[in-house]
Amino acid sequence: MPVRPSSVNEGTGNIYVNYSPTRDAYWLLLLGSSYLFKYLLLIMYIALSTNKAEIALMEFINPLKVMLEL
Repeated sequence: MPVRPSSVNEGTGNIYVNYSPTRDAYWLLLLGSSYLFKYLLLIMYIALSTNKAEIALMEFINPLKVMLEL
């Protein structure tokens, strides 16, 4: 995750997320094509164990599916 230089944002620097797929390269959008992007951000105030991070990722990749029959 990038960190802004400490000289910006009143000297605080700050971490930021740039989720733009076109940030580093040109991207041609083709007529009739579909594009789907999924992002998972875990914002934590405490350390996250590798195991808990892996569980969160797997739940994001394979979400629970619920079917309701009325």
